[in-house]
Amino acid sequence: MLQILLLACLLAGVHATSDGALDGSCTNANMAPGHGTNNAAGQESPYGITLSADQYSAGGSIVVTLQGSESFKGFLVMALPADNSQGSPVGSFEALNSTQANLVKPLCTDDKGMTHTIAFKESNHDKIELKWNAPSSLAGNLIFYATFVKEYSRFWIKLPSTPVWDGVSAQPTTALPNAGGVTDPPALNPSVSYTGCGNTKGCYSDCQADGTCGFLVTWKKLTDTTVEFEMFGTLTDSQGYLALGLAPTATMTDVSVIACTADDQRESKVEQFFAASKSAGSAFVASGPISGQNNVAAVQTSTGTKSMSCRFTYDNAAAKTDLDKWKDLDKKLYIFVARGGYVTQTLLIHDAIPKIIPDAYQMTDDNYPNVGGSKVNMLIKAHACIMVLAWVFCASAGIILSRYYKPMWPNTKAWGQKVWFSYHRILMLAAMFLCVAGFIIIVVNAKDFPVPKGTGTSDDAHPILGLIVVIGSLLNPIIAAFRCGPQDSKRPIFNWAHWGIGTATHIFAIVAIFLGMLLQSSAVPEWITYVMMAFCLFHVCIEIILEIHQCSMHAENRARQDQHTANGKKGDAPPHAGSRFKCAILVVYMIVVVAITVTLIVVIVTGKSADEGNTA
Repeated sequence: MLQILLLACLLAGVHATSDGALDGSCTNANMAPGHGTNNAAGQESPYGITLSADQYSAGGSIVVTLQGSESFKGFLVMALPADNSQGSPVGSFEALNSTQANLVKPLCTDDKGMTHTIAFKESNHDKIELKWNAPSSLAGNLIFYATFVKEYSRFWIKLPSTPVWDGVSAQPTTALPNAGGVTDPPALNPSVSYTGCGNTKGCYSDCQADGTCGFLVTWKKLTDTTVEFEMFGTLTDSQGYLALGLAPTATMTDVSVIACTADDQRESKVEQFFAASKSAGSAFVASGPISGQNNVAAVQTSTGTKSMSCRFTYDNAAAKTDLDKWKDLDKKLYIFVARGGYVTQTLLIHDAIPKIIPDAYQMTDDNYPNVGGSKVNMLIKAHACIMVLAWVFCASAGIILSRYYKPMWPNTKAWGQKVWFSYHRILMLAAMFLCVAGFIIIVVNAKDFPVPKGTGTSDDAHPILGLIVVIGSLLNPIIAAFRCGPQDSKRPIFNWAHWGIGTATHIFAIVAIFLGMLLQSSAVPEWITYVMMAFCLFHVCIEIILEIHQCSMHAENRARQDQHTANGKKGDAPPHAGSRFKCAILVVYMIVVVAITVTLIVVIVTGKSADEGNTA
């Protein structure tokens, strides 16, 4: 009768023992018991395999549950390549908890399989939970297989689970009905919760009323010297880290950085870095206040969304021994949240301006805050307002005057010059000085020229276009200072050069303003771009109307001038045909452009980006 209690696996011909399968079972993936005839063949199995995750990461783990509607006396389970069910077992197994440790035993070299013990078959079970540990590098997509033994001659061989994705290979089409996340490192997304923010823990997030969060940072005091942090954030496909920065100021200098990272094998870690300044970048630090064992990280991918989460304990006593690199949480500190690309022990430059908590907080204070939004950089705001004033109002109005209002007010002078010329010069010089002032402000803010980061986004294009605009705004007045007389043979060359440089500079400036509004550092709502679009459309429409009007009035104005000359009149020029219409258009244009300029400046000064404000 002892044989009835046996479970063998893998080879037909591998002999069963009452203490589970033999190690020789690992040489073959048939997973068939070496006893009896399977009279259960063709019958629906009462048993199955459920997994805690449909995806694994290098070094992570998954809970494997073997269960059924009937009890079973023995089992064998292995993880095999999804594309080769006869391949070598992958990963290792262990008991999930101490209460079942005496019921199971590892099988094969490096514990690549799991089977039962005598204690298991003596009591019979309808459920067993195991922990499968992934190898240190990805092994492709996997399927878990299990053999269940009901009795000596009744068993089910190699029942499969749903496929498990490695996060890199082509994703399996079959999904788990009970899909969760990687369990070790834990699927922290559900547990990095907004619940308790402002009461039992401090929080900084962009969580919205509908419960969605782009990022969430929490902290709570564990002891007098330790603080537990949790982080969650969504990532793009190219991003591989979610970083928390701690600094005494909001200038992104002297920043201690703790990052959740994931390499191209999806191996997740919590790592430490230090950034002396923005230009210096983040340097990896091997040891520090989070060097303990209570640090876990995980990266998850589901329904096209990639996210990262981690939990770590900050030892403030250890931090105080090296305050050159680490921060004393007893002091008020600013929190930075950044995301970007990652390679081994290297944080690539963040893809966007980091989120900065609006005020500094003491992490060891029991009065936990619940904070949203991002600290506004007033120098960046000033730069944006000055550039809008320079190019939306001054340059635009100056260009309209020079192109369509030269014949107007021929007998009136302003400051000793024709009206159009005096106002054109004032407006364009104002645009130049404002542009230079805005450039100086942004350089002072960055403590250097904002060099492109190589991301291929508006972060790169904006400073490049900005520099072109500054050069153009300086070049055109210099060219104008050396213009030749109206009758000079080279005057057409000057006219075309002045027109071409001025037009190109104006276009580049408007595009740069659009791109600047897309930058996170501008902290403006997305709808402000529609105001800029309305300005562009209005400006183009006015130019078209004035161009048509000017062409239609050309013959009449030429006739008036010829008659005036034929009559031998000197001095005052004849009235300009269509002058009332053009004056009315100019008044409308100035009112609308002033209104748009004021609107843009007010929104820039007071506005917040769409993800600011914690409304959850």
